[in-house]
Formats: sequence, structure tokens, C-alpha cells
Amino acid sequence: MAVDFGTFSLERRFAVAPEVLWRLLIESEARAAWGAPSDEDVLIVEESDVRPGGRDRHRCGPQDNPMYIVDTVWFRLSSPEVAAFTESVRVEEEYMTVSLVAYDLVADGDGTRLKVDVAVSSFVGPDGIGDHESGWTSALARLERLLPELLAPAG
Repeated sequence: MAVDFGTFSLERRFAVAPEVLWRLLIESEARAAWGAPSDEDVLIVEESDVRPGGRDRHRCGPQDNPMYIVDTVWFRLSSPEVAAFTESVRVEEEYMTVSLVAYDLVADGDGTRLKVDVAVSSFVGPDGIGDHESGWTSALARLERLLPELLAPAG
């Protein structure tokens, strides 16, 4: 089967300072809260080593079967402005997609403008690219919606 390739960019403005948004994008506990591709799915962080050359692993998917294994390799972390990493998504040993992701955070008044650029190679046909984009779109909407909860003091 041929490899399908696509790119997309998403932009959102968040009503928090770049340092705060950076923490929510990078820290594994926060990512577990907002990073699932839908409200019906979960994201379970299994490993987290956020540093250049570090690797993360998480599982995501339906709550009763988080079958998608996502391996992340971090390449650039320039807090609180730029992050670049790859993600591979597989089920068992079958790779579905591999992507290069870049975050660009820019202060915007009392908030932050976030741009997410993603380049995807899909091994499961062109739908893999659309699924990737809809997952990121949903995850960023979840991040925006969950901001008050994520920023509440632990107690």
C-alpha cells in the first residue's frame, strides 16, 4: 500500500500567559486530561521524559480499550515558545501514522496564540490524515474547555 502524506495547521488563542499554556501542553498529567481525541476516549500516559531526545509513550482510545499506542520523541523544547516532536501511532505492531508536530506559542495581549503545525504520513490510507486532524482539533477544543479545571489549585 502507498504512503499518503498531508499537512495541516491549527491556531487557537488561549486566555493564559505563554508560560502557563506551555506547562499544559508539555506536562504529562495535563496532557492526559486534554489530549484524548474525543470526550469518549482516554489518554493514559505510560512513560514521560520531556527533554530533547526524551521519549513519551501513551495509550489512547475508547475507555474500555485504549488500543492506540503513541510514541513521542521530543526534539526541540524552547520554553515557552517552541516545541517540536514526532509521534507514531500504532495498534499492536501495526503502524498507522507517523507525524512531525511543532508548537509555536506567541504572547497575545493577556493571552497566548498557539499554532500547531502537523505533517502526517499515513500507512492506512488518506483517512489516517483526516483522523489525525480531527483528533488534534478535538484535543485543542478540550484543552480550551478544560482550562479552568486544569488551572484550579489542587485540593
